[in-house]
Amino acid sequence: QVLKKEPDSLRSTFGVIADPADSFTYAMNTSFVSDGLCLSVAKGVNFNTVLHVISIGSVGSNSTSFHPRLEILLEDGAKATILETHCGGSDDIYMSNSLSEIKLCENAALDHYTTVIESANATHIGGAAVFVGKNSFYNSFIFLMGGGLVRREVNVRLESPDARTNIDGIYCIARESHSDIVSEVKHIGINTVSKQDIRGVLGGKSHGVFQGNIYVDASAQGSDGDLLHKALFLNRGPEVDVKPQLEIFADDVKCSHGCTIGQLDQDALFYLRARGIPKKEAKALLTYAFANNVLESVNIPSVKSRIKKIIANKLGVDLGFDL
Repeated sequence: QVLKKEPDSLRSTFGVIADPADSFTYAMNTSFVSDGLCLSVAKGVNFNTVLHVISIGSVGSNSTSFHPRLEILLEDGAKATILETHCGGSDDIYMSNSLSEIKLCENAALDHYTTVIESANATHIGGAAVFVGKNSFYNSFIFLMGGGLVRREVNVRLESPDARTNIDGIYCIARESHSDIVSEVKHIGINTVSKQDIRGVLGGKSHGVFQGNIYVDASAQGSDGDLLHKALFLNRGPEVDVKPQLEIFADDVKCSHGCTIGQLDQDALFYLRARGIPKKEAKALLTYAFANNVLESVNIPSVKSRIKKIIANKLGVDLGFDL
């Protein structure tokens, strides 16, 4: 309705922040978008109600594709929280190609949480293109759980001085599922800060991928960028590919990246079992603790509780305490 009746209201964001020329998925979503949501928060307004946007893939016996879109504009000093959920029927075959286009003006703040629990036969391709203005903060958390093939992209442009972003995520997959997280943070303004922490828990013959890039422009003196990925194998079947990148063209910066991949600590497992905890529950506790570290960036108690319960159910044990 907004595209038809008030197209000028989207002129500064639609196809500008997520340029179709930059990405095939951007172009595909822009070409076929037929539904979605436009959110504009006025100057100085604290939109303190969590807005939950749900995309449900349910097509019965007919395969299909759909392309939802979120257009979010926070004016100077505005604040908001968005929970974006993608889910579907257990056996449905479909493709979801979602896109969130976000602009944060000066002194704005957005908490953006994305959970993907699609059908086991579904393909999910989604992303967020974000413009962060002066002294603004974009906080992102990504939780990938279901779907046959899932890819989430986050592209953040720290355009002005003191712009900040925090990108955390967990992918928890099994069987032969594929989950892919791609992030790119561009430091353009001076004294900009980015922190990224991605955790993977892999079982079965699943395949995880993480590609993270920190780009520091020559104009972005005083930038601070940190990128970390950790993956935990629950058995010998999974595979993970990781490609952390730094592109630095400024002199006065502090940037780092790291990656670790391994199995559960056998000494820690022995410690728990020596205190009477069965092996299955001991493994579950250590796995839960590994994933729980990044959940601290989730500021909505109900969302944090829901994700913890999903992880506990995935591990298939009763952890014996209130989540």
